[in-house]
Amino acid sequence: MEQRQVWLVNDVDWLKERHPQWKTLGGITVVESHREVKGKAETYERRYYITNHQARTAQFIAYAIRNHWHIESKLHW
Repeated sequence: MEQRQVWLVNDVDWLKERHPQWKTLGGITVVESHREVKGKAETYERRYYITNHQARTAQFIAYAIRNHWHIESKLHW
């Protein structure tokens, strides 16, 4: 079983000021994953992403991330 939580922060003007080359920066996303395998092994991960998508929801970004990794995994098989 895997449970994920996704947060999206679109208030990133402060970061654009620090990194003017990131003109299209739209947000920062945090994904927390908690996995349990057969009721025994547990893992916890926190991943950070930057995105150029502006005015999107965390749900949209979560879908985009899962879609990206689904395609990436299929390429290796």
